[in-house]
Amino acid sequence: MNYDITICTVCTQDFEILNKNISHIEKNNEINIDWLITINQYFSHKENNLKSKSNIKYLKGFPSGEIESIALDHGIGLNKTINLIKTRYVIFLDPDFFILKKNLIKEVLKYMEIKDLSFF
Repeated sequence: MNYDITICTVCTQDFEILNKNISHIEKNNEINIDWLITINQYFSHKENNLKSKSNIKYLKGFPSGEIESIALDHGIGLNKTINLIKTRYVIFLDPDFFILKKNLIKEVLKYMEIKDLSFF
């Protein structure tokens, strides 16, 4: 079975970690991935020259300190992605949370399908 999934995340001055995470997930998972990344800082696209086989869409978030709450900045950034999700499955993932086991996403999705789960 081939799965499609969207991974939503928020990036605030941690492009290097985020790029490592995207590369690692792509290398270790045999699924189609759309990324929705809210950028919570002033940025230019040249800062983010990621070679990726995934579909990546960047959303404008809030410059650091504009709301005065990192947690609120992050939560609002994730909420901005919700209306753009086009896949059946979605993961809300912090940029520094790495999925290390090979094909773990596919295993979890298969398990969810077998058990008829809508939330894991």
